[in-house]
Amino acid sequence: MRNFFLSALFVLFAGYSTQANLLTNGSFEAGSETNIPEWTLTDADHIAVTPSARYSGSNAIVMKGWTSGGRIYQEIPAFGISNYTFSADGMWSEDCSSNSVVQMSIEFFSIDRMQLQTSSMNIRCETTWTRKATKWSTYAMAAAAPTNTAMVRVVLSFNGLSGAVGCFYWDNLQLSSESFATPTYYVCLSNSFYGPVFPYTSWTTAATNLQEVLDVAMEGGVIRMYGGVYAITSSIQITKAVTLVGQFGSAYSIIDGQGLARCFDLQNSNAVLAGLTITGGYADKGAGVLCQGATVRKCVITGNRAFGDGGGGVFLTEGSVLESCQIVSNVSAFRGGGVLSEPGNIITNCRIANNVAAQDGGGIYWSGVSVTNAEGLIKNCRITGNIASNDGGGVYLSGTVWLDLCVLASNEVGHCGGGAFAHLSWIRNCLFYENASDGPGGGVHLTSGGLESCTIAGNRADLYGGLSVGSNALVLNCIVYDNTAATASPNWGETESETNLASFSHTCSAPLMPGVGNIDANPLLRSIADYVPAWNSPCMNAGLDQAWMPHAVDLRGVSRLQGHRVDMGAYESGPIHYVSLDGSNEAPFTTWATAATTIQAAVDVAEAWEIVVVTDGVYQAGARVSPGVQFYHTYYWPGYVTYPHTQTNRVVIDRAVSVQSVNGPEKTSIAGDSSTRCVYLCAGSELIGFTLSQGHAGVPSTGGFDHDNHGGGALLNYGGLLSDCFIVSNQAYAYGGGVACYGGGCVDRCVVKANLAHDGGNVFCDGGIVRNCLVVEGSSSCGGGIYMKTGSVLDCTITNNHASYGGGIESRSGLVARCKIVNNRADSGGNASIYNGVLRDCLLTKGEGGRYAGGLMCRNVDVQNCTISDNRSQWETAAGIDCDNYNGVVRIQNCIINNNFYGTNNNNLTERNWSQSSTNFEWSSSCTTPNPGGSGNITNAPLFMDPAR
Repeated sequence: MRNFFLSALFVLFAGYSTQANLLTNGSFEAGSETNIPEWTLTDADHIAVTPSARYSGSNAIVMKGWTSGGRIYQEIPAFGISNYTFSADGMWSEDCSSNSVVQMSIEFFSIDRMQLQTSSMNIRCETTWTRKATKWSTYAMAAAAPTNTAMVRVVLSFNGLSGAVGCFYWDNLQLSSESFATPTYYVCLSNSFYGPVFPYTSWTTAATNLQEVLDVAMEGGVIRMYGGVYAITSSIQITKAVTLVGQFGSAYSIIDGQGLARCFDLQNSNAVLAGLTITGGYADKGAGVLCQGATVRKCVITGNRAFGDGGGGVFLTEGSVLESCQIVSNVSAFRGGGVLSEPGNIITNCRIANNVAAQDGGGIYWSGVSVTNAEGLIKNCRITGNIASNDGGGVYLSGTVWLDLCVLASNEVGHCGGGAFAHLSWIRNCLFYENASDGPGGGVHLTSGGLESCTIAGNRADLYGGLSVGSNALVLNCIVYDNTAATASPNWGETESETNLASFSHTCSAPLMPGVGNIDANPLLRSIADYVPAWNSPCMNAGLDQAWMPHAVDLRGVSRLQGHRVDMGAYESGPIHYVSLDGSNEAPFTTWATAATTIQAAVDVAEAWEIVVVTDGVYQAGARVSPGVQFYHTYYWPGYVTYPHTQTNRVVIDRAVSVQSVNGPEKTSIAGDSSTRCVYLCAGSELIGFTLSQGHAGVPSTGGFDHDNHGGGALLNYGGLLSDCFIVSNQAYAYGGGVACYGGGCVDRCVVKANLAHDGGNVFCDGGIVRNCLVVEGSSSCGGGIYMKTGSVLDCTITNNHASYGGGIESRSGLVARCKIVNNRADSGGNASIYNGVLRDCLLTKGEGGRYAGGLMCRNVDVQNCTISDNRSQWETAAGIDCDNYNGVVRIQNCIINNNFYGTNNNNLTERNWSQSSTNFEWSSSCTTPNPGGSGNITNAPLFMDPAR
């Protein structure tokens, strides 16, 4: 017996087509009496190749000399699910015996050759008329393959009485499969259904080992990974055009190299990785992923280490795509802490943060010349907090690559280019801020390349804090301002021995750059981490239009050409609409003379990314109901009901419009009343430089803590920026008497004072950011100053607030960092109550706890690098920090907790710095009394230089 199989390539092609014949030698053009290539014969004496075919000049097969059980068959690999059709031309001879039978069959087998299913069709010789006709007929049958079919067998067989005569001719045999979707395969670490069953095409039959699925998957197939940590000891090599995707996203499907091996080696240019966390990789290059022309999408690549050429997180060969990924906290012993890239690749919509390279390119190292002359592209990325010992803290670029529409911030380098080192490369529409270099170019070091339409501000370096340039560099339409340097110019300078080797045009910097159209006037940048120029900046309409601009956008997605000329810098400003109580109120309010008399009127005519400018006055007319609907949970399907909002607002900014005052909050006010909130902001909107007072948010009749009851002064509804404002004497029925800030919203450089609410007297934060604010004299039940569910409170002074719990701040999750939390009071947690999250680099002093913890009441929290001193509580409990830990862990590291007392008056005080109600605590490297145990703790007096501070 001989078996003949088709090649895998032929079978693959056939699986996608309704026309392809899966059989080989279906017309029997090759063969002899006992050997018909590609077919297996049983009882070969009764089977032969004959020229008596349907068509002249070709061969057929004849079954003759009837004996029961004789047959001929062919086997075809069949990975995947499909319907099969088996057809043939057949003819009886004139002298065949009555009741002779031939049979067509399709048989299905599993990978271990277990027969799963058989479908057959009999062709019977019944009448003399049939026998005498001697004409060809076409016969066909169809069958569906079981899900775990690995092989299909087509069979021709015959039966008849012993000694019967006659024969049957076969020709033009065809086996085709219907077109079908490429199979989806499944992997689950613990399959509790039927266990792994080949070919793993459902969750109930999912494989428990990824390599098993990769071995059987068809080209073009999708492999879905259930959540879990898949620990590996050797690299996963993907050689087929398959998509491997985490079923529930990167937070749940984790590949862990355990520090033993590279996690993935993508060897097929059509392979895709998506929705995975890739960690613990260890290799000479591309420790997380070695991507050889493939695509990596929506993955988190973190905690990998390259010891050789580089690319701690990813190494990209030419033709690769890295899209919508987070490349975080990877390390390279040489180049490219996060990414090492050959030329000709694309990196888009990625966050590349906190990576480290021992040489160049902390975030990205990109070098080389493309063999196909393809340009590389890094676009729409945030590149932050990366470190390189030599050049290019954020990115090192050498060769034909474009860096476009990116933000590079807080990167550091030991030599040149804190944000970027660029040679023969082009940088366009980018923002560089708070980068640092120990050599030249805190923001950018550029040679033989171009820098267009960029803003470089707030960077520092030993030499030339913003920009250092070498020979043949072009700087066009940029803003390079507000940078610092230890020596030489703070903003820019040339590093070559000869001067004026670079070309400068239509750029704002000081000292004035040589060339055409340059200015040195203050660009009036907003230093709130976006550095957008103010409405009256001299950089507006001061650039030089370029051929690429008509269909291009700026860093915020705004069309590049808005006015009669392009703006300098990374941002483009739209038309301005004016507001004045003395205006004639003629839309569209494009001059002071025709200015609107209400802010709402100007907002209503403004398009996205346009500006509304407001001059002095108290704006207290008008009321607009909040847009959209509110949701109430119910016990009945679908689980909620919706109602339109009823809360009125003095101003509703319901689109990405910037509303700015001319002379600041001292001169310009928005006043609410007993039923009207001052301002409602949406995603992309801005309110800058106003006093918000007397606002009220609260519709108690609705019975819920919905948004109509939040934010008496301002509601930032999942976005928006409130900056340089005074928010004073407002109240809310539920959360955030002054401000309620939801996911994506930002309250920056504001004074929030004397507001009242149930929780978060001054500020309520749920997923937003509160930074650089003075939060004072707020009153509530929880969080007199700030009540935070999630989000970040950064660089704030929180003082003289009071509440029942968390006088200064109560946080249920999130980050509180670099804050002064002073002189607040509460029954519990005078200065702060932190339950879950992180308290870092903060001072907590002079807090008063009516019962517990004048300093900090905490549970399941990390307290890092904090000073908690000189706090009071009345009850016999910890005055400094009281750890009420019923679950989780409290970690106290690098802290001073000293000089905290309990007692009812100043003549009856006892020092008690800390208390813990369980043993699940970790103390390290802290100064306190008594010694809490742990490593590195001391009880010495801290010897403050200025205890009053």
